Amino acid sequence: MADYEDTDDELKTPTVTIAFEYIEAEQTFNFYIRRVSHAPYVPSIKMKYSRGVMHVAKGLSRKTWMGTKRSITWEYETAISFQEMLSQKPKSYRTLAVPRCVTTIFNEFFTCQIPKQVFHNTLMKIQFCDVGRDDYEVVIAECDYWIDTNPIERFREYELPLTISAPDLGELELSIAYLPTAQRVLLTNCKATNLRVDPTAEEIHVRAILFVSGRFDEIHKSEHKNPKDETPTGFHFAKKLVFDLMRIDVNDALVVCQVVQKINHRKRVIGQCEVRCCDGQWSRMLATLRQPTSETYRLRPAL
Repeated sequence: MADYEDTDDELKTPTVTIAFEYIEAEQTFNFYIRRVSHAPYVPSIKMKYSRGVMHVAKGLSRKTWMGTKRSITWEYETAISFQEMLSQKPKSYRTLAVPRCVTTIFNEFFTCQIPKQVFHNTLMKIQFCDVGRDDYEVVIAECDYWIDTNPIERFREYELPLTISAPDLGELELSIAYLPTAQRVLLTNCKATNLRVDPTAEEIHVRAILFVSGRFDEIHKSEHKNPKDETPTGFHFAKKLVFDLMRIDVNDALVVCQVVQKINHRKRVIGQCEVRCCDGQWSRMLATLRQPTSETYRLRPAL
């Protein structure tokens, strides 16, 4: 398992270091992705693997019908943008999956043909993805880059800021309490709302994982719910999830909560949140021992 990262790194903007070159005589666009630094990281039970994914779309309009500068959105939920992207038949390039680190090294070279007449209307979407064993990808951070933004008549390397992916995946409300005598943490009354449930999902449950000093300690799961069990107020999970946590470890603990759906006998995380020892809910829990304290978290992408 990868070492737990310093929390200071979480405050830094993730960046991708990538070099570009356009050979006009050959109408060839070359790029070399070197590394991604400071991408958000949460400990996991197994070693994490990640890859860089670059989508190159040619011939996109850079202005609206009124002549003003436009920004391209790649959100699949936006029908017009999705259709526009499909009409340009973007080509995707993927690095090999490598172990995730504070700085994830790729060092891979790619090339593609871009005619001179569409050079100024070519957009590259750079995505940093976590990768599952079955090659399933979850976008962690990304950025859009018009390839003519900077001079690239010869190879030039740039460090581009990435935006952390934050799609609307739903929310998870949970209550947490600490029993100092028994030295246990209780996770109760989990309620998931506004979930993006796959139409073919077979069941849904909450999975909670306790880490101490960045190392896996214990895992528990709630009862399973049928997607049809959703009420106007979401999915309610009544099972108590009980973790053993020594008093001396209270200030080094992290609880990762994931909402999981089962699709074609495979488990897929809809989204996750973390209850950290430096967060408000954890502080309130320690201030009101034996009494549950609740909070609602926005779910974030996870593998």
